Amino acid sequence: KRSQAAKLKSNWRYILKKRANLDVTEYKSWRSFRQPKFPLLTEEMMVDRLLAFSPKLKLGYQYVHDLLEAFDNKDPDTFFEILKTLPDTLDEVLKEKLQNLINYEEGIRNALIYPYSNGKIEAKNTHIKTLKRVSYGFRSFVNMKLRLFLMNGLIESK
Repeated sequence: KRSQAAKLKSNWRYILKKRANLDVTEYKSWRSFRQPKFPLLTEEMMVDRLLAFSPKLKLGYQYVHDLLEAFDNKDPDTFFEILKTLPDTLDEVLKEKLQNLINYEEGIRNALIYPYSNGKIEAKNTHIKTLKRVSYGFRSFVNMKLRLFLMNGLIESK
């Protein structure tokens, strides 16, 4: 018989998976939940069984996934409303980590409201730093600059 900890250890990926992405139609057998008692379960049913092991885990799961849904829907008001109304029964460590997000409220709100990102600029900076690291000792700065432009598609070779 498998312990609850072993079941959680082998199926933790499903707890982290977004609720909307859990499969509710395909029934299959799970190694953690053997045949006679639980013949076939969906992913959602299996996650429910895992959450039944601990009320604190179940409560934390609900709040974290509510936050993820608000974040995915780009709804800053709901996101911070959830953060500000966390119950006292929530695990202390999790509650502390979630409340740290309130310190960055302005930045998170901006990220949710505006469609802008500095991801492309950061990618270019990474390319430049990598090339500088690799090309230490380039004979000419002009050649290194040309190589950067070629890598980023700013110029084309003949």
